[in-house]
Amino acid sequence: MECFVELTPDDTSTANAPKKAVITSGANSGSGSHIVNGYDDLGNPDPTMIETFTTLPSVNQDALRAFADYSFDELGNNEVDNYLSGKTSFWKDPPANTQPWIIHVAGDLKVSGNRYVFGIIFVEGDEVDIAGSARIHGVIYAPNATISTEIHGGGNPGDQPVMGQIIAGTGGVYARGNHADVQLVEEYVDAFNNFGGDIVDVEVVSGSWKQS
Repeated sequence: MECFVELTPDDTSTANAPKKAVITSGANSGSGSHIVNGYDDLGNPDPTMIETFTTLPSVNQDALRAFADYSFDELGNNEVDNYLSGKTSFWKDPPANTQPWIIHVAGDLKVSGNRYVFGIIFVEGDEVDIAGSARIHGVIYAPNATISTEIHGGGNPGDQPVMGQIIAGTGGVYARGNHADVQLVEEYVDAFNNFGGDIVDVEVVSGSWKQS
């Protein structure tokens, strides 16, 4: 007997990530006098967008694994080039489909060069490194990061390396140069809270029972 099931997030249960650009249980530091800069949803510099030494949001990690569109042992340049280079929006098929891409990474995230990654990225490893002109449009959820989440400066004001949100563990965030900026995107945080909710609703699709 075969049974097909459809997984959907339960809209009555959400993760509790606040609308901040960076949430970390560690520090905000950097090379020289640099730190990671926070911007609000409108693109205005706002130091209150960075929360350090704080409790991380409650997130159903099993839900993120279940909904993942891609799962990698590590997320590096090869994976971006071979699997993610054609994805140019946080949403799968806007405006018809406004579900986000969800990427599960069992290990570390290390992306560099002129590369873009879109979606909710659940990193289970202890290191996140965004280097060169690499850009992340989405939510990086790295609760186990004991090594500083390193952001190399974008070089120019208004050219934020991360658009969305970073949630990082005890390693904190580290600015490698000027304009290591993170701008909040509230829509992305809302999507993360929905898909990272406390409950995964498993329901049998109508007419999908198949007996053999």
